[in-house]
This record gives sequence, C-alpha cells and structure tokens, in this order.
Amino acid sequence: VVKKCVKEGSFREDLYFRLNVIPLTIPPLRDRKDDLEVLIEHFIEKYGEQNQKNSLELETDAKKILVHYHWKGNVRELENVIERAVILSDGKKIISENLLLFSGNKKNEKS
Repeated sequence: VVKKCVKEGSFREDLYFRLNVIPLTIPPLRDRKDDLEVLIEHFIEKYGEQNQKNSLELETDAKKILVHYHWKGNVRELENVIERAVILSDGKKIISENLLLFSGNKKNEKS
C-alpha cells in the first residue's frame, strides 16, 4: 500500500526508505491465538486498575467467546473490547454479555 502511495506521489519516497530498513510483518490477531490469553489478562488488569475494578475474573463463556472470535482487526480491537467489558462489568466478573461482540460473520456467531 505504501509503495503505491510513493509511486502516486502521496507519500515521500525518502521517508519510505528511512522507515523501510527492516520490514516487519505481524500476522493478524486471529492467526495468533496463542497470544490471546496473555493479552486478555493484561488488558483486564490494566483497565481494571484504571476503573477501580481490581481482581476482575473472566467468566468461562466470555473467555471462550474471546478465544474463538474471528478477530478482523489487531490487538487494538481486542483492547477496546476488553476496556468496554471492564467498564460494563459489575466489578467482580466479566460475563459474555459485557463483551458486546456482534457480527454478521458466521464464524463469530454462537452455535
């Protein structure tokens, strides 16, 4: 995408070459399921502290939804979902209803 912008003149070529020393390819979150649990725990702790909801637990059903969700975005999408769930939680547990994950994508619907 950036190469195309350089060719079109909407992105500076010199800046492109300065930034392109070592290209990093990070797979989307949906392809890194092993990272999910650590990230979920981190964001629950982070937003639990910020919202004075320490020691929040993640209900088993909510965890299953997060792990099996087909993440279209990246870590920031997960972070936003967890932040919202913490805010909506009762202060003790995050339940599946707190996640507010809606999608027309069949992969994301409960069976």
